[in-house]
Amino acid sequence: MESIPSDRSTYNTGTGNFPVGRPFGSTYRKLKRKHNKIKELLAKKVSKAEIARLLGCDWNTLHRYIKEQIVLASNVMRNPAI
Repeated sequence: MESIPSDRSTYNTGTGNFPVGRPFGSTYRKLKRKHNKIKELLAKKVSKAEIARLLGCDWNTLHRYIKEQIVLASNVMRNPAI
């Protein structure tokens, strides 16, 4: 029996074994389009719940996006790896 590759981007279509869940690399498409607007609203001290309502997403999704895309990106820019 073949095992599922650990690199989830490769699918073994011959035997029908697929990784469970969303495909590797699926991200916050809807929020990425509004990245600058999110940063602008955060700078104006608008609450995450209100931003989520304006964008039509759950506040947990927005919180994760901010943590992963905005905060981590700004930390990388401040402390680039040598």
